[in-house]
Amino acid sequence: MVATPVLDITTWTFPVIALPINAYISYLGFCFYSDADRRSSRRLFFGSLWHLPLLLLLMTATLENKSQETPVWSILSLCGCSLKMHDDLAALIPSLLSPSACFGPGKDLLLTAS
Repeated sequence: MVATPVLDITTWTFPVIALPINAYISYLGFCFYSDADRRSSRRLFFGSLWHLPLLLLLMTATLENKSQETPVWSILSLCGCSLKMHDDLAALIPSLLSPSACFGPGKDLLLTAS
């Protein structure tokens, strides 16, 4: 969780707000570990159903607002892809689906950084 603000994907409020959410799911996991009965397993199961969507919603709400880069571009630039930034997301998606977008002629597999 601390990696997202370090990589400038989210703001520093994300790990602070997500800490109680992760502490609660850890608590449910510990309760199941110490007493593996039906009640604790159901609580952990239903807690896990809302845990990840809640974290993703929170991450979306605390995205770092940059005009030149998007979180998608930050992740793609880490893999060495040399895609040009598109302002329109509809123009970005077809270029991502193309196999030659990252691994075209003259590009090594994940070894060259732009």
